[in-house]
Amino acid sequence: MRKGFVLAAALFAALSVSAPVQAQYMTKQQAYNYARYRNAQYQKQQAFENQITVRYRDALQAYSAGNYSGCINYLSNNYVAARYQTKKDYNIAMGDSYYKLGHYSQATPYLKRAYNMGANIALVNVGLGMSYYKLGDSQDAISYLQAASSSNLADGEVLWALADSYSKANNQSGMQAALEALVSRYPSCKKEAYSALANTYFSQNNIQKGLSVALMGLKYFPKDGDILFWAGHGYFLKQDFENAISYLAQSNQVIPNNIDTLYDLGFSYLSKDDLDNAAACADRMAQVNKDHPKTQELQKAVAEKVAQKQMEQQMQMDMMNQAMQSAQEAADQGMQQGMDTAMDNAAMSNPVMTNPAGM
Repeated sequence: MRKGFVLAAALFAALSVSAPVQAQYMTKQQAYNYARYRNAQYQKQQAFENQITVRYRDALQAYSAGNYSGCINYLSNNYVAARYQTKKDYNIAMGDSYYKLGHYSQATPYLKRAYNMGANIALVNVGLGMSYYKLGDSQDAISYLQAASSSNLADGEVLWALADSYSKANNQSGMQAALEALVSRYPSCKKEAYSALANTYFSQNNIQKGLSVALMGLKYFPKDGDILFWAGHGYFLKQDFENAISYLAQSNQVIPNNIDTLYDLGFSYLSKDDLDNAAACADRMAQVNKDHPKTQELQKAVAEKVAQKQMEQQMQMDMMNQAMQSAQEAADQGMQQGMDTAMDNAAMSNPVMTNPAGM
């Protein structure tokens, strides 16, 4: 079909150039035949042009129907591209189709061309921003994702990509704003957002906000080990060790052997004078990483607490022994005094005992 189009177009062009010269030497019949021939060629050319138009229309219909591969196939036709590649709709359909299919490096040139043509719309900004993000270009991703962030097309994945891009660019305020928008607008979309936002608040020493975000996340992801940790960490920082133990123990069941979880859990047990569980956490940390500073800190604290407990027990034993000894001495002294008193009383009641010789 394509070769036919090429041949028809070339023949029509050749005939168009030579027509005035040929007409000077034609008879009436020849002129008539030539006119018919010219008209036939014109009709063919019109049919050819119409087919390009139809192909472009079919491409846009395929794009609207979500048939992105079909859209790309139609628009990749050389004649369609030659006629329509300077149009915004062509570049939007081509670029967004590539983006939707995950071909990000092919999507960006078309979407950027559409953007430069004035298509500063959410669809183009999302496509460009997400494509750059997937390609690892956080800086370019930020500008387009930020422009699209308030639109309805900015779903949870878009806002997460924006937050992650800000994080990679070391822009903490931008990351925080994107995370706050994400958990507010799409609370059940991205569990990682709650951990990231809670961590941000805790790093700012905003303990209550960090804890609140973690508890909010647990409404949607009640078994997530990371969010359980941040909830426990919040209670740990508030010195509510009973609740801290509850959440941290759950987190440790989901994600065993996490140094940070075992550290908070061990110190929470220690604060409740539960030396056995505190020592168990320290032992587990030593198995995971005996040289980690938190491991050594908990081990030292447990050892000191054990030594203190032993000292207190020894002091209690000494006090008990001292009390028993004092009581025994008091009892002995009382007994002796009683015996002396009894003897005195007996002597006074029997003069013979006091003066046996009668003298």
